[in-house]
Amino acid sequence: MDDLLEYLMDIVPAASIECAGCPKQVAAQTTVLRDGQFYCSDICADIATAPVIKDQPAATKITDAQGVVWEV
Repeated sequence: MDDLLEYLMDIVPAASIECAGCPKQVAAQTTVLRDGQFYCSDICADIATAPVIKDQPAATKITDAQGVVWEV
C-alpha cells in the first residue's frame, strides 16, 4: 500500500491529500508521513499522535467495619 501511494505521489505530486490530524487538504509532495498516515506538518503530526495522559484522582482512605484501612 505504501509503495502504491509513493508511486502515485511521484506521478501527481500536486494531488490533494486530506490531513489525518486536521481538515486541511494539502499537496501530496508537502505531506509528512508518520505511522502510515499523512499530515500537513510535523506539528500537526506531533499533536495527532501524542499519547493522552489523564491525571488520576488522589487516593481516598476508607475504614471498614473491622477497622481495616483501604486506599481507593
